[in-house]
Amino acid sequence: MSNLHQIEKPLISALNISFVRNERKILHNVSLTISPEQIVTIVGPNGAGKTTLLKILLGIILPDTGTVQKKTNIVVSYLAQKIKSDDSMPMTVERLLKLTGKINITEQKNVLAEVGIENLFNADFNSLSGGEMQRVLLARCLLRKPDLLILDEPTQALDFNGSVELYHLLKKIRLKYKCAILIVSHDLHLVMDATDDVICLNHHICCSGKPEVIKDNPLFLSLFPKGKPHDIAFYSHHHDHCHSLNGEERNISK
Repeated sequence: MSNLHQIEKPLISALNISFVRNERKILHNVSLTISPEQIVTIVGPNGAGKTTLLKILLGIILPDTGTVQKKTNIVVSYLAQKIKSDDSMPMTVERLLKLTGKINITEQKNVLAEVGIENLFNADFNSLSGGEMQRVLLARCLLRKPDLLILDEPTQALDFNGSVELYHLLKKIRLKYKCAILIVSHDLHLVMDATDDVICLNHHICCSGKPEVIKDNPLFLSLFPKGKPHDIAFYSHHHDHCHSLNGEERNISK
């Protein structure tokens, strides 16, 4: 990984963000920075304010207090948590990708190949599985050539093997597109080795740092249900095979 994110100005910075709704503190004094080519994972339980924080960073909603600063002319692609499609309105994958802008067919097919679904170019989007839909929408995000890619619960429609492959794919995306990636998850049992830094959020930032340091932090462990601490794992996937979309393993050793 490049060390650019250690010397360049941040792509996006949030300072002392607070957000209250119905007299309930959703976020309290949250500060963070995302730097070029950095992969950051935000973890926390359901209702911790993770999606609210993303919407504030994206400018979809305004914080009650605090500020968000973005690099001039930054391009941000956002993959939302929930996939909504209208079954009454058939749309092929090709047509969906065209909505991104004036993108030629070669570019569309190339990006589908990058995310492992080149065979779905002419498929009906509404007929796809949740995991396939997720990859199509990820491909659409990449067509914008983002400086920052934001993913909200990207593995929720995937099984374990699919989650593993997605995180490996994100490492490749970071290298090719030279982009930063911000990932949000509520699955505290799986933080992949692709992540540079972890932020533990439960309305405020409980702790943050490198995955290998955070995994033993008492504040991180306290986010888990009682009786579950031994189930916690920071998963590091080192192997000589890869997983296909249907979960089968293919040997890639030379």
